[in-house]
Amino acid sequence: MILKLCRYVLKISGGINMIVIEELNGFSSLAFRKYYLTLDKKIRLEETVYISSAIVNKDNYKYMIIYDCRKKVISNAYEFLNFHLAEKPYNTSEQALTAIKLFYSFVELFDINDFQNLSWRDVQLLKIFLLGDCNNGVDISLKLKSKRSNLTINNYFGVYRKYFEFLGIDDSILFKKNTVRKFKGKSGFLSHGYKEIVEKYTVNERNNSNNDVVPMYIKVNEFKAIINIVRAEYSAREEMIIRLMFECGLRLGEVLGLTLEDIKTDFLESSKKELDDLGCIFIRNRVSDRSDQMAKSCLKPIRKDDYKSKDYSTRKVGYQEIYPSICLLLKLDEYIATAHEKMSFKNRENYLGKSVADKVDFMSVLGRNDNFYIFLSKNGTPLTKTGWNKTLREIFKKAGLHIDIYEREHNLSHRFRHGYAMFLKKYQNADELDLKYALRHKSIASVECYFRPDTEDILEANQKATESMFSLVPELYY
Repeated sequence: MILKLCRYVLKISGGINMIVIEELNGFSSLAFRKYYLTLDKKIRLEETVYISSAIVNKDNYKYMIIYDCRKKVISNAYEFLNFHLAEKPYNTSEQALTAIKLFYSFVELFDINDFQNLSWRDVQLLKIFLLGDCNNGVDISLKLKSKRSNLTINNYFGVYRKYFEFLGIDDSILFKKNTVRKFKGKSGFLSHGYKEIVEKYTVNERNNSNNDVVPMYIKVNEFKAIINIVRAEYSAREEMIIRLMFECGLRLGEVLGLTLEDIKTDFLESSKKELDDLGCIFIRNRVSDRSDQMAKSCLKPIRKDDYKSKDYSTRKVGYQEIYPSICLLLKLDEYIATAHEKMSFKNRENYLGKSVADKVDFMSVLGRNDNFYIFLSKNGTPLTKTGWNKTLREIFKKAGLHIDIYEREHNLSHRFRHGYAMFLKKYQNADELDLKYALRHKSIASVECYFRPDTEDILEANQKATESMFSLVPELYY
């Protein structure tokens, strides 16, 4: 209160020329320095704004805590992150944690007394602050190191809307929408487009990302090259992971979270001629999973008692199924037998202590402590996303595939899932409904992002169109 009064006195006295906000280094989280610059370039009322956070493990659950500048827990944020978002994927909660910390930093830095009644100017300042970089205005100078894309900003605004709804705020400017006409293409490369009337949040920024800079999917010839390199220079582990993603469309988190009891190889009894007897893979979440082992579209159990709930045992809610080829399942079986037998001797302590997964299939013949994560590191611990990404980048380079110099811009593993979708589209003539089921999405709208023709695809489509036109109108040759 005293500090705010001093600010007010300085403002009305006419001694302030500029407010400067700098992003600081040396903190475990984002921190900022704010000071007032007088007409004679002197610094007045310097202060540090540091909204910190902590993640506390308790009862197999990661609790997220945000502290204000006075080291007090922000209780509303605590309840929102840990209870309101409890069933959301961990990555969603992580993004919300970052977004809310930035929001409270903004509120503190710009002296927002009542964020329930944000003005249009407040929102514009929030956008500039979130975008980062250096920005000099008439009376405010931002010297920020972090930079964020429009897509990230829009995601953060989505978090703020959810947070405001949780707080009972439903009349904020963040909820204001505009009705716009959007030209939308159909799934085919040369399909007609159509106008669609959609509602768009006024505060959201246009996403100008260029999807043609880096290829968004693995083509068949690239997949062949990758498999040849893996078989020559790597192990069965790398081949199994890549094939599960390209042949079955699995996400990396779904692959890393697979355990022994998730693989059903009953296809040897195929005389029954039933789908369930051909072998399948179950995709589901466990309390024992790390955040990078989570299945995006499945229920996230919070406690082990949730394994007995109806939702957890309900298909398409608590778990999903995929049906790989018998060849892939046989090779996966071979990998498990070889790798786990070898690992149990080589790094027995790590294997038995750190690779055990929760047993959730009560009909399984496995003992309570006999369920293990399938894909292991050389040390006998479950393979991590970081470890896998390092290996995959090496493979991509050896295969001559383009890699974005900004590693976070394009998910290399997800290119295989996109490749699976484009394979179904190009070679199996799959439509949006087919892809919805194959990719295990809940709505057709969700599969639109998988139609990513690159320059070569567009050129091929144009050439086919030209050839067709010339065959129908041969006069065009002359």
